[in-house]
Amino acid sequence: MAMKNTEIGMIPEEWNVQSFAETFRMLNNNTFPRAELNYTSGQFRNIHYGDILILFPEVLDCSREDVPFINDKVQISCSMQPLQDGDIVMADTAEDETVGKVTEVTNTSDKPVMAGLHTIPCRVKYGKFAAKWLGYYMNSHIYHDQILPYIHGTKVSSISKGSLGNTIILVPPIDEQEKIAKALSDVDTLIINLGKQIEKRSNIFVGTLQSLLSGKIKVSDSPWEKYKVCEIGDSYGGLIGKTKNDFGKGNARYITFLNVLNNTVIDTSILEPVQINDGESQNQVLPGDLFFNTSSETPEDVGMCSVLLDAVKNTYLNSFCFGFRLKTKKVNSLFLSYYFNSQEGRKIIRVLAQGATRFNLSKDYFSKTEIKLPTYRNQTEIAQILSDMENDISTLKKKLSKYEAIKQGMMEELLTGKVRLE
Repeated sequence: MAMKNTEIGMIPEEWNVQSFAETFRMLNNNTFPRAELNYTSGQFRNIHYGDILILFPEVLDCSREDVPFINDKVQISCSMQPLQDGDIVMADTAEDETVGKVTEVTNTSDKPVMAGLHTIPCRVKYGKFAAKWLGYYMNSHIYHDQILPYIHGTKVSSISKGSLGNTIILVPPIDEQEKIAKALSDVDTLIINLGKQIEKRSNIFVGTLQSLLSGKIKVSDSPWEKYKVCEIGDSYGGLIGKTKNDFGKGNARYITFLNVLNNTVIDTSILEPVQINDGESQNQVLPGDLFFNTSSETPEDVGMCSVLLDAVKNTYLNSFCFGFRLKTKKVNSLFLSYYFNSQEGRKIIRVLAQGATRFNLSKDYFSKTEIKLPTYRNQTEIAQILSDMENDISTLKKKLSKYEAIKQGMMEELLTGKVRLE
């Protein structure tokens, strides 16, 4: 395969390059904030830079429900130009180097679509491009790396319109663009469908969690009994007397508050190292222990619960959390983790959270709390149902990550011409 050297490196002999300035003319954008947008109705849809950075893919179907409308009472300038299929919209501002992320628009005929706040909308004026090619190419590192030297700002990163002119657009033969775009689009379809499955099953899981742990759905007719937390287990503190020099290396592992947040079960594969010195009196964690983060800026995030199921030797708990060790066989620890992460459990924790600008959860107040639990057998059945559902979702998420990695590899190979499609 014959190759030639260009401003962006070696590319196939049949491929061409042209500058951004040669390729595009820039369109007008508006500056409407989120407050002037809605997701219900309107005459015009609007592409906000935040959605490009976080939500929208390389190629955007503008009929999607999550493309917002401009409020009807907002006055639209006569200089505004609706977008057309094949236009690209770049986010010119971000908090990091994701600035310059692009989406290519499709299905713009459903409703007129405008480019919004902190965007640079562009339309092809020279060159022949297959649908979706520019969206994929301009989000690859081959293009995005070109704009990195032009990013400016300290707290916020920005890119100016003028600085884009000399960046290079890669132009393979149109039939090859079409083949590459189709291959990447097919993988995108798999990713989108998996994402929908994950969202659907996650919603079902949340609904099942709330119904089972509130007693709305019963696994048996056995009554739920009241317990004080101090009757079923004892609390203990996390690591004390540690400095930053003790973390990041050492002879032990510790569970951070980030391990606890939003995880029903502790992921032992990502535990951090810590140095525990001879003679130190620290609490080692044991399988079946539960952990609660003790502090947060909002009452919604304090007291999130996670349980350790795996046996991991020489492991400790971060000082921003406290542990809870069961002392009765009437309680299933996995069930209890699900319970305190359900709406019922969160209500209890929010009542206990104290503070004004920062909220804290006291071990003593927690221990005096009263909760209602089903029989141990029913707890185990409920925990198994929920665990099976979470494992199913986890399997789909791993599959999604695999497809996303495959797509990145394909972009690296196909968009540079390293691999050619027949």
